[in-house]
Amino acid sequence: TCIRHKLITGVASSVCQSNFSDLVREEWVDELIKRGVHYTWFHVYRPVGPVATPRLTLSAEQGLALRRFVIDMRNRKPIAVVDAYYDDEGRALCPAATGISHHISPFGDVEPCPIVQFARESIHDNSGDIFKTLTESKLLSDFRQTAAKATRGCIVLERPDLLKEVVLRHGARDTTIRKGAMAELTAMTSNPSQH
Repeated sequence: TCIRHKLITGVASSVCQSNFSDLVREEWVDELIKRGVHYTWFHVYRPVGPVATPRLTLSAEQGLALRRFVIDMRNRKPIAVVDAYYDDEGRALCPAATGISHHISPFGDVEPCPIVQFARESIHDNSGDIFKTLTESKLLSDFRQTAAKATRGCIVLERPDLLKEVVLRHGARDTTIRKGAMAELTAMTSNPSQH
């Protein structure tokens, strides 16, 4: 429908152990191009939520293979390939830790990233001045500093203990509907990320 109505259309694929060989292949990218998709994004599975499955996280070797695949497809295929986990020099990064992006929940909660569903602020704060809310948030600032000191990768994967400390330090509220995010964060273990 989006393509038929001439909207810029993208496909985000969440890559994990069980679908790695299906998605990290040229034929998948060719199929997207054939369907008229303008850009694609390969997300890396993060074991969060009520049914977190750490065994589905990519190994360090698979993470590197995915990175190489993204670069290869970017250079050879007529489709934009978003690479949000690395900078222009190929060094790992966390978009939220660098301040490139944060996340707004469907309810207007201002969260560090889509998988860190804790917030102190809302887009309704500061009379709706989102720039002010984002730039003055002590939670977001502390998240960026803590994550950047801990890793160039994903703090959720590598250091969930530090993320929990940030959430508790700021009294951030659970923005999930299920209201079990703190127990889920507490149960997380360290996994490899893009760094």
